[in-house]
Amino acid sequence: PALDDDRSAEGGPDAALEALGVRARLYQALPTGGSPDGLREVWALDDEAFESLQPAPRCIVGRRLLVNVTPQGKLGVATTDEMAQASQGIERLGVMRLDMDDLGRVFSRGLGKRGSLSRIATLSLAIQLFFEGWVEQLGQALNQGGAPRVYSIYSGGDDLFFVGAWDAVVKLAQDIRSDLHRYTGGHPDLHVSGGVVLVEPGY
Repeated sequence: PALDDDRSAEGGPDAALEALGVRARLYQALPTGGSPDGLREVWALDDEAFESLQPAPRCIVGRRLLVNVTPQGKLGVATTDEMAQASQGIERLGVMRLDMDDLGRVFSRGLGKRGSLSRIATLSLAIQLFFEGWVEQLGQALNQGGAPRVYSIYSGGDDLFFVGAWDAVVKLAQDIRSDLHRYTGGHPDLHVSGGVVLVEPGY
């Protein structure tokens, strides 16, 4: 069954996409049967769903990485107050924005004369795997133990935006920096910069 039937209602997100010539549905379970429109794509949002996907004629399947670090509080998704209260020391919310430095220059000149379509695509995929795959693992690790520590606003391409307990956000920034250094083999031109601000939970 579709995850939310209201998506296809007039003015809903599915209707808006269809006006642009795109049909997209979010399912809790893999739909059965073929597609009346022929060619289609099916993307799994987690590893378990991906293992059950099988390619078929005129149907491609794949795994879509999606950073979803959502801490749970007393009544569902943790509030900013709950995350601030989970801080060590002063109760503050940490807000972090971070991205890779000079990535456009890396793509345009970093490979020099060895730049080819396949090498550029491989570099892009490697960056995607880190920011859309590994960063989620780092964030989930900080939420282990039940305390609502960090929440992902987004992470993709080469940048990210997290909020959470201020000390957990600082730890996440340190982990990302050190793990990216190891991931790139310590390459001096592949690094991140960003900022963290400590604010009151209602900010």
